[in-house]
Amino acid sequence: MSRARTTCPVCHSRSRYPLTTGDFGAEIFIRRFGDYAGFLRCYKELARVYSSLTRIWPEMPLYLETDAFLDYLFHHEGQPSHEFTKMPPRELTSTQQASEIRRYALKFQAWAKTRNADRERHLSNARTIHRLLLPKRIKELGPSDILSVASRLNCMGDRRVLDRFINHPRNSSANVRIAWSTLLHGHHGALPTDEILGDHFKTGQS
Repeated sequence: MSRARTTCPVCHSRSRYPLTTGDFGAEIFIRRFGDYAGFLRCYKELARVYSSLTRIWPEMPLYLETDAFLDYLFHHEGQPSHEFTKMPPRELTSTQQASEIRRYALKFQAWAKTRNADRERHLSNARTIHRLLLPKRIKELGPSDILSVASRLNCMGDRRVLDRFINHPRNSSANVRIAWSTLLHGHHGALPTDEILGDHFKTGQS
């Protein structure tokens, strides 16, 4: 199974996640997503440090503004995180990590002040995704709905990644519905999501 490599933005540990939803039987689910809770803890720590600054888009959910910050680091103004796609992660203390986050967050906020179109785009995408992924609505997602959600995710900004996700033969609408419902709402049936990953997948904390 081909997997994408990701680096935690705070603790700089590395994890591999599958490119397809595949079979979500309990054993495979644990093997593929068992380290996701650790990644979420790192992301929550990043958001916590970021929120210690005055928000640039206070009307937006914190995690979306944090995600826009990460998008800025990888795609805009010198792309400071790009070098770590080829270099090993740095070993930083928690104090050093917080200092680096705040330093680049201030640069992001200065840049974002002039990007009202980006702000509106993020808000529009958030509203659409929230509407389509509500617990009652997610059970009815069809191919066009799945494309609508996926195309609004920053991780699908590269059209090649989006096409690979949408067109992979194992990513049927049923498989995607199961995967997203499990990750967001804990609708796992026999899957031991809560026992393995705690409450991080519940709607209020995702």
